[in-house]
Amino acid sequence: MRTGILRPPAEEVVAPHDPLTRLAFIRRFTMLERIAMQGSDDPIVRDGILLLTNAEEALVDDPDTIAFVGYVQQQGYITAERAVEILKA
Repeated sequence: MRTGILRPPAEEVVAPHDPLTRLAFIRRFTMLERIAMQGSDDPIVRDGILLLTNAEEALVDDPDTIAFVGYVQQQGYITAERAVEILKA
């Protein structure tokens, strides 16, 4: 029997999702959803689009991406079902 330091089991490691190109992520929104958001007066929607436009890539598990998609859902630009589809890995 081995004696020594007991170690807790290793935590499950979740691999990060592969990044998407900006275009691939933006195409997850329908044309009508994109047009509605681009015409928005909402500063949060406009800021999210600005950040996405300037990003080199998009990560669906990034907290800012999740927050943006959640916000546009709350504001009625997309449905809850669409939000799940957009954030799907």
